Amino acid sequence: MTGQLRDVQNRYGLAICTYVFGHEYGHFALGHLLSASAAVGADNAVTDRARLNISRLQELEADSVAVSMANTLLGRTLAAQGLFLNTTLLLATEKVVGPSDPYTSDHPYWKDRLHVMLDTLYP
Repeated sequence: MTGQLRDVQNRYGLAICTYVFGHEYGHFALGHLLSASAAVGADNAVTDRARLNISRLQELEADSVAVSMANTLLGRTLAAQGLFLNTTLLLATEKVVGPSDPYTSDHPYWKDRLHVMLDTLYP
């Protein structure tokens, strides 16, 4: 492996790891440790929808923290590259396991996540 290729792999690996760590840290820092189910109470159709909405919102908030962290620690260019790689991974996952069901998935659609991340990186 050439030094340049290794450098590219290291930078992209760092960008992805920073994003993943920032996303999970975002859940912690924003107080998302309480599950969405516990936040809305008893299980029924109304609270199920509320639980999904809370969970999706929390994921988008954590995405925003992750992008802000990557931008601060790595700079905008590498943060944008990490965002691109993360979106590529979301798309690849969707191709393998199928698209998430918008009515039952507790994670937002990848396009919604991409919009939030881009808005955070390029306000």
